[in-house]
Amino acid sequence: MGQSASLEAAGQDDRRHGFSAAEYAKLQERLSVQGSGSKVHLPRVELADFVTCFPAHLRSFVQPLFCYLGKERIGEGSADWDHFVQGVSRAIKSGLRWKELLEVWADRDAVQDGETSSEGPELELCLELAVSLCFWSAFSDRDMALSPDLAVAVLKSSVKMDKSLASWLEGNLPMLPSVVGFCLSQSLLGMVSPAIPEIKSRILEASTHLLLRSCTARLWESDEWMPLYRDWCDGRSFNALLKGTLFYEAPAVVLLQTQQGHVLGGLSTVWTDNNGKYAGSTECWLFALQPAFTVCKSTSTSGNYAYLNSRNKYAPRGLGFGGQEGFFRLWIDADFEECYVLESDATYAPGLLHPSSGSLQIPFQLAAIEVWGCGGLEAAKVQKAHRERVEGVREQARKVDKARLCDNEFDKEMFLGNTFSATADCREVAEHKKGEE
Repeated sequence: MGQSASLEAAGQDDRRHGFSAAEYAKLQERLSVQGSGSKVHLPRVELADFVTCFPAHLRSFVQPLFCYLGKERIGEGSADWDHFVQGVSRAIKSGLRWKELLEVWADRDAVQDGETSSEGPELELCLELAVSLCFWSAFSDRDMALSPDLAVAVLKSSVKMDKSLASWLEGNLPMLPSVVGFCLSQSLLGMVSPAIPEIKSRILEASTHLLLRSCTARLWESDEWMPLYRDWCDGRSFNALLKGTLFYEAPAVVLLQTQQGHVLGGLSTVWTDNNGKYAGSTECWLFALQPAFTVCKSTSTSGNYAYLNSRNKYAPRGLGFGGQEGFFRLWIDADFEECYVLESDATYAPGLLHPSSGSLQIPFQLAAIEVWGCGGLEAAKVQKAHRERVEGVREQARKVDKARLCDNEFDKEMFLGNTFSATADCREVAEHKKGEE
């Protein structure tokens, strides 16, 4: 009897394809599929019931996804329930990959093992639709004024539409397809999905923010980014940048916008003034977001990851990444006047961070600069506590210096003579008036 019950339970688990009993029942309810107990007969699920679970602006993108998950040809109005549940479970529990997303619109045999055999125009369309699906999955509840067009444009201008497309996307934007699984779990199971936080940036738009976050798991999973420095509200000076970023013990993104509208930057894991020396770790990397998308991860353990110097007058003063002293891969000097990039260096992977001017060192004029902390509230608390400790030490040092000035009569006369003289005069006048009274 016990063995029979166990076998029946195992059969139910297999039929649910990893969903719990409650999740499976919710899926049935949302898709208007009837059945109960172990004798459930659920041959087909209807496309119309599926698409109505999503916001109107997402429905045209999820129709082909329905067919893909149910292993049906595009255009079918229903899908086998068992195949569909298995496909949805895989998308939610394990997450889709770029190869699968491209397959949603391509021929089933067109994408094999991360490589595609489709022609360029077809792949370009698949890319556009896949990126749009990801975008609207991430912002399904946002203002319809948003658009994935910028993300689509920068990616189209960055990759070759050939058999390496899926692999390139997997290497540069590995986290982006996961939003589709989040959207499915929210729409079909009523689960709360992590939202992409909004940021008040004059450089990043919603689509480029989404691309940047999806470059690494650490950025993707980070809490709301906090502004450490924005020149348009904190003042255009290197001292203001230092005031906002020093002692921040978590990754932070530097965003740069040029006078031509190009957007580039880097991520640094260290925010201390190292007196003319490099710091950071292999987690530092560089990127470009406009007009093309480029990611340059660390390819070396040389130690020349990030550079921040304001105190050492015998070394370059400013903020830099990679390269070597005086010849950085990305450089912004302390006056925000001398800014340039190189096409390659020994620390980061090669790639154009700025359209080439034909020279080895590509200069640009800075229009805006922002630094965003990605460590959440905990990193902000640590930075605040560190600042307060440093300020406390400085205040104590000032008090000690003042006290030392009054150690002897010579110091009083030498440094505070006028103060003591004025005090004595006031005392004498006061005593004279008191005697007259």
